[in-house]
Amino acid sequence: MQLDERQAFQAMTIFLEEFWKSFGGQAPIGQVLNEIEIEPDGRTHDPAAWEEWIRIVRGVIGRDENAPLTRE
Repeated sequence: MQLDERQAFQAMTIFLEEFWKSFGGQAPIGQVLNEIEIEPDGRTHDPAAWEEWIRIVRGVIGRDENAPLTRE
């Protein structure tokens, strides 16, 4: 699975938007960074964050390259 620059940006945008919404629009950036921090064992601090990232990346790969940068 490989993303080009636009797809990577789309995935990041969607991931951050969904994370923010999951906290009722109140998640400070520090909290987001803490949850997605990669631990020494290779897992993210919040294992669900990694699964969500993979789901979003796979979705972006299948999108039209001109699709908006937010979830449809």
